[in-house]
Amino acid sequence: MIKELIDDIPTIFNTQNALHTFKACIAITLALGISMSLDLDKPMWAMIAALFLQTRPETGFIIEKALVLICGSIIGVGVGFLIVNFFLPYPVLALLALCLFIAVTMFFSVNMSHPNFMYALAIANTTCNIVVFYAIADPTSTTSESVFHTGYSRVTEMAIGSLCSCFVNYYILPFKVEKALKNNATQGFDLTVAYIKEMFSTQDFNNNKKYYLKVENILNNLVTLDNDLSAAKYENIAKTNYVTFSNKVVELIQTVHFLRKNLAKKDDDSAIKKDLENIVTNLDKIDLTQHALVSDSNNYLLKKVIKKINSLIYSYQKLLSNSNNIDNTESSYTFINYTNPAVTFIAISRTILLLLCMYLIWIHVNGNSSILMMMICPCLLSQLFTAVPNPADMVRNVVIGLFLSIPISIFITLNLLSQVVGYFELLILVLLGTLSLGIAILALPKYQTYSLGFCIGFISIVQPSNHMDFEVAKSITIGMSTIVGSIGLWLAFKLYPQSPYMISRKIAIKSIIKDIQKLKKRQISKEHYQAGLIKKILSVYRNRKNDQASEKDIEFALQSLTQTI
Repeated sequence: MIKELIDDIPTIFNTQNALHTFKACIAITLALGISMSLDLDKPMWAMIAALFLQTRPETGFIIEKALVLICGSIIGVGVGFLIVNFFLPYPVLALLALCLFIAVTMFFSVNMSHPNFMYALAIANTTCNIVVFYAIADPTSTTSESVFHTGYSRVTEMAIGSLCSCFVNYYILPFKVEKALKNNATQGFDLTVAYIKEMFSTQDFNNNKKYYLKVENILNNLVTLDNDLSAAKYENIAKTNYVTFSNKVVELIQTVHFLRKNLAKKDDDSAIKKDLENIVTNLDKIDLTQHALVSDSNNYLLKKVIKKINSLIYSYQKLLSNSNNIDNTESSYTFINYTNPAVTFIAISRTILLLLCMYLIWIHVNGNSSILMMMICPCLLSQLFTAVPNPADMVRNVVIGLFLSIPISIFITLNLLSQVVGYFELLILVLLGTLSLGIAILALPKYQTYSLGFCIGFISIVQPSNHMDFEVAKSITIGMSTIVGSIGLWLAFKLYPQSPYMISRKIAIKSIIKDIQKLKKRQISKEHYQAGLIKKILSVYRNRKNDQASEKDIEFALQSLTQTI
């Protein structure tokens, strides 16, 4: 890792990332300063909120995430208040009610691919945990007023951190979401063109494994683009061109897949072979100022492919030029989320069982509020990472970041902070001096989980506020409890199955078959069929194994694309 970090120094310390870091430091300074001036209970949550928003530094993403984080905090506090109000005398019932709320939030986030809404649900979950567990930890002094004060403080802290980050990123050299959208569209266009060129140049039409992987990459790119479009409204960006482009890519994949399957069944045809080579040659010479691909063929399917390529080039060219002259009579669609019951059950049961195990450990060690992070942190990370392909690796990286944060925060930062009590300027200087490297790598996907672990661990241990006590033993307890909870989550991801792969695939296939039947009976439109199909196909991909059954299921899923041709 250290060697990779050294190799990536030019990426970490470039101008753009330096600006991201500078803006994040300003946002954290504002969030901490305002929270401390209001004498809020835990200003660290304002810092964490400001940091979370920096994972996607574009203005539109930050505004969207700020709104959903505030809403998530309000929901979490409201549910937590109800649980404590009704069930505080009965801790077991309070825990069961909390597990029910976690199950509800997990249900909506497990199969959701949009990171901002996953953050909102995770924050709702975390805020509810904080309210309930702090009440259970000290039931004798818990009253309706104290619970309300805790909830009010959490919402206020989250709102301050979110609004500070929005303010800084909106007014200080903002990065526009439009650039990210165009980069995603360009990547999707390049992947699609490369897919066609490789297939038509090698003419290896029976190599299913190679082409399945390429289609998966294209569909994942389109889903990312579709998710990012939700932030377009905050920068007054028209979504029409992007949605049309995405639809054109899907249509081209349909037609090319249908062509490949037909050519795989036929003997070599020199005329078709020459037409395919001409298409590759013309794609190599492609000029986006001219939206027509100068190719033709006597083969009906090839003519259709050429027409779809031209439509894609035209929509991409209009997207780059910000033109709104695309034919609005054409129906377009955005992708619909798909909830796979098997995957959802596994994720919910894993998180709840882990929470119950941590709760039993907490009771066994006569736990108090200083080790509540043992339960709060794994619930947060479980919800954030449950939909990623390799969650155990993500959690491992977070644990590494947490381990690094303990000696730095205890033996360096707390020692320095104890000497600058009462001087906010020196306090923030020490904090940012220590956090700066973690913040610098936060916007880089490769190191983001290390950074989250380090920053969350550091802020949780130091807990800057007006009433810092600088107790080393307490700080070590907080740090180690966070690590214990995170290691428990890592073990849960390792030992608890990610998914019953065959069952999950078959459930997705069954859902596709139902949609095909509805389409044939005209109970749903072609657009609605396509909108729901993409994420079902990706569910089949995600639950594949390296065997013949998986390949057969993927083939059926991709073949279902051709139902609307």
